[in-house]
Amino acid sequence: MPSTSARRILVTGGSGFIGSNMFRTLLGDSAVMMHNLDHVGPEDATLQSIWEQCNVLDRERVMQAFEAFGPTDVIHLAARVDIEGSSAADYPENSDGTTTVIDAATATGVDRLIVASTQFVCQPGHLPSADDDYSPHTAYGESKIEAERRTRSSGFPGVWTIIRPTTIWGPGDLRYRAQFYKVMSRGLYLHPSGPPAMRSFGYVGNVVDQIRQILTAEPRLVHGRTLYVGDPVGPITDFVEEFAAQFGRPVRTVPRALIRGL
Repeated sequence: MPSTSARRILVTGGSGFIGSNMFRTLLGDSAVMMHNLDHVGPEDATLQSIWEQCNVLDRERVMQAFEAFGPTDVIHLAARVDIEGSSAADYPENSDGTTTVIDAATATGVDRLIVASTQFVCQPGHLPSADDDYSPHTAYGESKIEAERRTRSSGFPGVWTIIRPTTIWGPGDLRYRAQFYKVMSRGLYLHPSGPPAMRSFGYVGNVVDQIRQILTAEPRLVHGRTLYVGDPVGPITDFVEEFAAQFGRPVRTVPRALIRGL
């Protein structure tokens, strides 16, 4: 693992899935100071001491928190991540919140800034020809496009990188625990027949390592870059069959037409 010694790392939205895993990884490095700005506290009681309640839409509070902690590095994960909104305007945390964090990072002399976007800035099947070649299919994706645009045009003087997480899973993932794992463990999972869909899943431990390496990489390798974080693209059946084996459940394949009918 690359060294992050003598760093002061501030994470917005650090009580969430990726942030909590990152903090648990870095807790073993005594030379790293960590701080979590989030409007909700972490589920992990061991992370309570580094949490400060703060909403990224509260500009004054964010500025105060940055000045008090004095971060050398900022990882901006705070966001509204559902797909229930009808327009990008329903996601001010993703647009205005990003602007507030970048302004605070600029004002306090942060060295490195990582801004989390999403793979949903491009719909499935669209292969972008450039970082700003977008094709969203959700309002959430549109809001993250705005976050990316604001990052690129901000004039942040330090080293900045935009990351686009893929489908991330692992310890602490409440969505998979409540949906996929639950259905699979009961033997109720049905998989559509035909050619397998291709998807990039990402184990959260690998993603944390990728983010950590971005923080410590030579600037020429990461400055101004837009990077996907996750594991290599592969058939979704590989992912499904491995979990089925762990649960001791068969994967029932059914015709796609039947699934559409259901």
